[in-house]
This record gives sequence, C-alpha cells and structure tokens, in this order.
Amino acid sequence: MSQPSPWYIDENPSDIHSGNSSDYVYHTNVQPLLKFLEDLITSVSIAVCGFSSLANSINIVVFLKEGFQSTSNISFFALAIADLLISIILTGYMLSQHSVIETSNGPITNIITTYLIPCAESIDLIALWITTIITWERLFCIAFPLTVS
Repeated sequence: MSQPSPWYIDENPSDIHSGNSSDYVYHTNVQPLLKFLEDLITSVSIAVCGFSSLANSINIVVFLKEGFQSTSNISFFALAIADLLISIILTGYMLSQHSVIETSNGPITNIITTYLIPCAESIDLIALWITTIITWERLFCIAFPLTVS
C-alpha cells in the first residue's frame, strides 16, 4: 500500500469522535510544512514592519525639517507618527509569535496581547480618520477651488 501524500485528509468517520480532531483533519506530514509556512510568514511580516518603521521615521524627520506651514504637512506628519507606532507594536507582536523566540504563556506575550494590540487598533482608527480628513480636504479644494485654501 502506498503512503498518502502530505496533503492527505483522513475522512474516516470513526475518527470524528475519538477526541483527537487534529489527527482527523491533517495528516502528520503536513504539520512541519504548516510550521515552516507560519515561520516564513512571521519572518516576512517582521521584515515589512521593520521597513515600515524605518520609512516612517524618515518621513517624520522630513516633515519636521519642512515645517508645519500647510495643513497637509501636519496631516501627513500625524499619519507618519500613527503608522510608526502601529509598526513598532506589530513588530513586537510578530517577534513574540516567532517560533524561535516564542514563549508559551510568558508575561511579555500577555502584555502585548492584552494592552498593546488594542492600542494598535485604536491608533489604526486614528490613522483612518486622518486619512479621511486628508481626503475630504483635497475634495473640497477641488470642488470649491476659490473658497478653500
């Protein structure tokens, strides 16, 4: 009898109520592949968040040097700060989820998931409102060119 492929799904109905549902859904050869994919996605996410932190830091420095004469500079400066905070929080979260650093129920993971992730979601909503304000400001500048500066 040949071995099943790594993507084999056991559909034996007698295993449904055996109490071991993970053996029912996935064949054991799939688990290392799924762990590898999880680590790969986490590593790529850490790299993207790190690049985002660097790029937003550069944006903040540029807006500080330009000054705050226009409302666009103020809005983009606030958006860069919000994005920087989100990327820093998500970098910490991704680092705590990586299998090399992962602690099962350590205090750092609990602090990140309890306090910092809701803060990141709130900052994300603030960034959404800043983007909405920028969009409306530009809309009014186009719709009413002589009355809005």
